[in-house]
Amino acid sequence: KGLTPFKGRSMEMTRLMDCYKKTGEGEGQVIGIMGEPGMGKSRLVLEFIQSLPAGAYINLSGSCQHFGDAIPYLPIVEIIGDYLDIKDGDNETVIREKAAAKISQLEGIPETVIPPLHEFLSLKVDDKSYSKLDGKQRRDKVFDSIRLLLFAESRAKPLVIVVDDLHWIDHTSEEFLGYLVNSIAATRIMLVLLYRPEYTHSWSKKTYYSQIQLGHLPGDTSKDLIQAILDDGDVDSDINDL
Repeated sequence: KGLTPFKGRSMEMTRLMDCYKKTGEGEGQVIGIMGEPGMGKSRLVLEFIQSLPAGAYINLSGSCQHFGDAIPYLPIVEIIGDYLDIKDGDNETVIREKAAAKISQLEGIPETVIPPLHEFLSLKVDDKSYSKLDGKQRRDKVFDSIRLLLFAESRAKPLVIVVDDLHWIDHTSEEFLGYLVNSIAATRIMLVLLYRPEYTHSWSKKTYYSQIQLGHLPGDTSKDLIQAILDDGDVDSDINDL
């Protein structure tokens, strides 16, 4: 049926489109969408993504889980898995082949990204010198490898990367996002972060950061949404009030 009109968020949509335009011009953007549960954060992003010109961008997404704060890289694994087109059930050989095929298509990517990428994807690492590095050194190389992949891809098309439920993010993923945020100012990457008001972060002072705060929809727009959900049936005024 498609999506219902989202005219109650027209101002927010305009801000997102402005950020997307800047991203396409090589000015990386970070957008925080903040709101209590049920305020329409995910819906706003869905409307925004579907309003972009088909084939002109690459959309990648990952979600944090309320039980996932102890699982390193949880949303980042989803994002890179989305990027590499890794499916549930892909074995190690298939994942290696998909990663190698993607890397071969990119310009300016050194072979040194392969060992940390393999470790990140929970694959066997064949590089003995890499395996001898300590934990922090390997983590730094993982961060840099993912950054290089995303930067290289963004030179072909703008990237719109969405991370949902940031208030549940694990510590390692949060560190990586901070690392990425610090380096995207001159890229074609738009990072859209969804979170509840209790979440705090360190990048609010970046000149390329903006925040959209969502409250309740206006009454008329809420009624339009109810009517759309219920198709062509008559909506009782008590339902609207509720």
